Amino acid sequence: MDIFLSKKIISDLRLSNNSIGAYIALKKIHYSLEKSNYYISLNMMLYELFGNNNYNRSDYKHIADGLTGLLKNKLVLITYKITTTEWIVDLSQLVIDTKKDEDNYFTSIREEELYFIMNYAFDSGKRGIDRLSMLRYYINLIGSINYNQGIYIDAIGRQKNNFVGYMSQEYLYKLSGISKNTLIKFNEILESNKIIYVYHHKKNKQEDDGSYKAVTNHYGRYEDKEDIYKFAIQYEKEKGIADRLSDAVSNRHKALANMYRELEKGKGQNYGDDLIREIYNYIHKCNKEIQKEIDSKNSQTYLTDSDLRYIKKLKEKLRDEKVFDKYEFLFKKQMSPDPDDWGEPVSMDVEDNDFSVEDILDMPTESDLVSEPEQLAISKEKSADADTFPMNPVKTITIKKKEQNKEIPLEVKIQQYADDLYEQHGYDTEYEKSIFIVELAEKFPGLEDYEKYYDSAKKLHDLSV
Repeated sequence: MDIFLSKKIISDLRLSNNSIGAYIALKKIHYSLEKSNYYISLNMMLYELFGNNNYNRSDYKHIADGLTGLLKNKLVLITYKITTTEWIVDLSQLVIDTKKDEDNYFTSIREEELYFIMNYAFDSGKRGIDRLSMLRYYINLIGSINYNQGIYIDAIGRQKNNFVGYMSQEYLYKLSGISKNTLIKFNEILESNKIIYVYHHKKNKQEDDGSYKAVTNHYGRYEDKEDIYKFAIQYEKEKGIADRLSDAVSNRHKALANMYRELEKGKGQNYGDDLIREIYNYIHKCNKEIQKEIDSKNSQTYLTDSDLRYIKKLKEKLRDEKVFDKYEFLFKKQMSPDPDDWGEPVSMDVEDNDFSVEDILDMPTESDLVSEPEQLAISKEKSADADTFPMNPVKTITIKKKEQNKEIPLEVKIQQYADDLYEQHGYDTEYEKSIFIVELAEKFPGLEDYEKYYDSAKKLHDLSV
């Protein structure tokens, strides 16, 4: 049995994992488009999630909280209260009508996949994992498979589609409201139990400038393992991927964390300006990554005790940036580039190709954090003390640059990239079209319709020939 779910609801981080669990249970109960009112009880919802009665008091509380969240968000309406745990409810808002809402795409999870996740326990018999969080992540993972593309042609001309995903780790863990390390843990469970198959590329591709970039892994349901493997191998051949070099980025991050500790101790007098800037950028980005996760959790309608403990832990890991106050050149340089430009997305690999919240958990804890506006204010105050002119020249230059350089709309950026990509390589066959989609998805993850950019790029190319 396939359970069809709204991507919009699953990816809405304002809804807690408990609410997502309650939503899935109600989608199983809601079997007829002709009917809107249903009898439900908390026990009935739990049975739909577990497929048995092996749930406990904690599970009962989670689903009760989740149902409350759905009621607060008016996704479910109570038409008649029978008891404190039984109701007649209107589930008409759970209908996925793509004709009325073209942006409301759907994905699905199978009943056996649902039961595996909800009944998962370690060999010791202990649960030891947030199964509702893993459930949400798995649905997002499967939902990221491109069901319109992913075609390869094997040696005898057979075609296959609707089986492979290629979104980055960064996209998937942010979509699911989890950390990179949690994503890796979930993948290990799902892979080892043959729920999903992930082809981990062991090679990097070489860019035109001679640098190397990690290849986004390919993944899908375990039953499609052979097809995913074939697609990944053929993709490697198409891309001319070079051998992996070394995990230099991860080692560099560890070195920068150690150098930050030295600065905290009042040492590091021999560090040059470029190194100080590199240390600052690393620590500042780590803080922003942690703060984003804190904000994401706080945006949920309801916070469980586990959520509150996690937020407290994150706040303890924010790093004190006051150590950089004496380096005025940092804040003058910081005015021009976009501090949110972190480059390309991280590949779906267990290697550290970029840092996450967990990459810096071993760093020393400070209770105070200077926010970016405060840092800029400090910089301006110091600059004003040292300068006799009535206006700060750095501030004036920044304002002029913003006026002259208007932001190009994202849609235009994507199409420009797609046009250039098509002109450079040409993608005429169905398989080549699939490769084009993968390339575009690596650069701009999370779009619902990549094919329209291909069609426009191809049309432009054909007109110019």
